[in-house]
Amino acid sequence: MPIRSSVAVGLAAAATLGLALLVAALAGLPAAIAVTGVANVILAARSMSGLRPARRFAELPVVALLIVVAVLFGRVLVALPPLGAVLLAVAVAASVLARRLGPRGRRIGRLAAAPFVSVLVVPAPAIAAGPGAALAVPLVAIAGQALTALALTALRVRTEAVEAPAPPGRPRSAGRLDAPTRQALQILLALLAAFAVGFLLFGRHWAWVVITAYVVQIGARGRGHAALTAVERLGGALGGTAAGMAAAAVPLPDPVRVALILLVLVSASALRSRSYVWWAAGVTASLALLYDVLGRGSPADLLPRLLAVIVGGLIAAASSWFVLPVRSRDVLRRRVADLLAATQVVLGAIRAEEAAPLGPVCAALARLEELTTTHRAQAWIARVLRRTAPPEAAVLERAAEVGRRLKDLVAGPPERGIGALEKQVGALRRLNGRREGEERPAVPPLPLGVALDALWEPLERLR
Repeated sequence: MPIRSSVAVGLAAAATLGLALLVAALAGLPAAIAVTGVANVILAARSMSGLRPARRFAELPVVALLIVVAVLFGRVLVALPPLGAVLLAVAVAASVLARRLGPRGRRIGRLAAAPFVSVLVVPAPAIAAGPGAALAVPLVAIAGQALTALALTALRVRTEAVEAPAPPGRPRSAGRLDAPTRQALQILLALLAAFAVGFLLFGRHWAWVVITAYVVQIGARGRGHAALTAVERLGGALGGTAAGMAAAAVPLPDPVRVALILLVLVSASALRSRSYVWWAAGVTASLALLYDVLGRGSPADLLPRLLAVIVGGLIAAASSWFVLPVRSRDVLRRRVADLLAATQVVLGAIRAEEAAPLGPVCAALARLEELTTTHRAQAWIARVLRRTAPPEAAVLERAAEVGRRLKDLVAGPPERGIGALEKQVGALRRLNGRREGEERPAVPPLPLGVALDALWEPLERLR
């Protein structure tokens, strides 16, 4: 997460914390009501940072409604756990399925994740009961979302690549489910299984199974990524649980503990782009501190919590591998196709002496960058086992070079040979689409031509 974005999240979380502590003091409620608000800030920031400022505020009424629904589902989860589990699992799956409904659906789906996941962390009635809490918890959560939008806008935070439209892809085969539908079914089954196993085997530690299943499954970009995330989640959980329980052993007032939770979450959010281990460790440490504030933590809880994390990761990984699985290689090929399609559009614009639309190129490059960690891990495993290096890491490296050279071409003076570059891109697109007998075209004497030619060999191996 960029520094400016981290500062915005920190300011929004601090303001939400202060507001929540004030509400708690005035209403005679525990300081832990701040947790829902702070969780909404942290979880919503990544989705909101990709929206235009006007859209951030335009979506707030919908988000407020979702928060109220999520809190109601949380109350059902406490009163009737099986029914509440089904409602929350369906709600989270629906937020993923909403991505099929175009740009607005994708925005709402991403924004809907924060309210429902914060309820999974700790349902509102588990924090405090009574009409005061029933009103205060959703109000604090709504305020957290509004303050997040305000802070991101005030500091002019905008992740351009998130919202840039991707170029149209190939038509989907008849009878084949699209990616959002597959992911929705995977996470629905993973959450239902996690709730069932958590309730039956882990008692009051059920949330650790469910949260782990969610964080591993929700961002899984293919089977390999799900397995890697499960391992990172376990590594982060080991460190985070130990650190959180050590901090919980120090006698501190509840408001100070809640502020410490805020600090840990903001730090983890800032470090998430470096490694998912930091995010997993921060969330786990925060949960350990939170449960201590709620009077639900002790040193004896360390082992069952870690076991719950392992089981949750296994459930999510199994869902990714066996429920309508998506191969990591297929995900990479699809994203390379997006980059090549966007590149061809830019080259066509240059040849026609029109403004070159780099937004889709930036979006495609950002989506390829998301796959880097998984395929670097894959290459490392191949080296350890002394096997031939798989082509995925090379494809990612050379696709990134194509993006850099394309940007240089757009920024530089007019060049000849654009038609030859277009032929190169067309041949690569056909190769990536697994067309047999595609001949490698001649290399134009341009840096972009050299970069495109370098992509040919690993892309051919990827088939």
